[in-house]
Amino acid sequence: MNPILEELILFIFAYLFQCLIYVYSIHLFSNHKIKWKPFWACVAIIFVLTYISRLLLTIVNHTLFSLIFLIVISIIFFKIPAEKVIKSALLIAILTFIYEGAIIMISSAFMGFEKAKLFLLDTYIGQAIVGILSNIFLVMTLLPIYIYKKKKALRKGE
Repeated sequence: MNPILEELILFIFAYLFQCLIYVYSIHLFSNHKIKWKPFWACVAIIFVLTYISRLLLTIVNHTLFSLIFLIVISIIFFKIPAEKVIKSALLIAILTFIYEGAIIMISSAFMGFEKAKLFLLDTYIGQAIVGILSNIFLVMTLLPIYIYKKKKALRKGE
C-alpha cells in the first residue's frame, strides 16, 4: 500500500478518532456539559500534541503523554475539577490498554507472537488496526454508559 495513504489512514482513523473519543470521554465520565467550540478546539490541540508525541515516543508512552496533555487542557479549558478529570483519564487509559492488549493477545493466538508483533507493532497498517479496533471497543463501551446517563437524566426530569 502507498505509504502516504497508510499514514493518512492512521492519521484520521486512529489519531483523530482517538482524540475525539478521549475528549468526549472526559465530558461523559465527569458529567460535564459539552460546549462545542471549546470541545473542537481541545480536540484540535490534543490531536496535534498526540501526533507530535507519537512521532517522538514509543507506542505506550505516547498514550500516557496524550492523556497528561488532555488532563491539563481539560482542567484549564473546560474548568472541570481536577479530581474528575484525572479519574476520567485513568479510566480511559485502563480501557485503552485493556483493549489494545486484548487485540495483541488475540492476534498472537491466531498468528503467533512474532508474526503478530511484526505486523501489529512494526507496520502502519498494523498500528492502524490496533488503534481503530481499540477505539471501536472504547466507543462500544461508552455507548451504553451514555445511554444509561441519558435515561437517568430523563427520569430525574420527569
